[in-house]
Amino acid sequence: MNVPRSNERGSARLKFLLVMIIIAAVAYGGYVFVPVAYQAYLFKDLMQHDVDVAATQGYKPSWVGEQLTKSLPEYEIPQDAIITPTQLDNRIAVRFQYEWRDDSDHWFRSYGNEQWEFDGNGLMRRREASINDVPIASGQRKFLWPAGPRPAHHPGLTELGM
Repeated sequence: MNVPRSNERGSARLKFLLVMIIIAAVAYGGYVFVPVAYQAYLFKDLMQHDVDVAATQGYKPSWVGEQLTKSLPEYEIPQDAIITPTQLDNRIAVRFQYEWRDDSDHWFRSYGNEQWEFDGNGLMRRREASINDVPIASGQRKFLWPAGPRPAHHPGLTELGM
């Protein structure tokens, strides 16, 4: 005996709708994230190149910071990004942080570290890198100066507790 069940049809529609919403949300997340991840990947390669040049040519870490700061617009990184290179013995490290917003006006703070260790011949022996994007509310922003390099009177990453 076939007894029609009225709730089966509604349940299938609801499941279909939920699956479509999830697929749309994942697709939108990919649409927003992929370009940012790609630019971060390219910028990481640029940092690698600049550090390699600095190590082989004997340039100071400040040269790496200057080169990276000059390249910010090309990689769609805000001009107010903070880049802090340091050197200790045969190691160079670059710490950076910047804030940006996507097309939907959502704010993010991107931060990262990249570290290189060189052998006695100036060849890279070890490399470590990390870049993270964290969603923030507009009220949580800490880099509030006009576009361009950080003004000298504005606190750096350490003073901001970052």
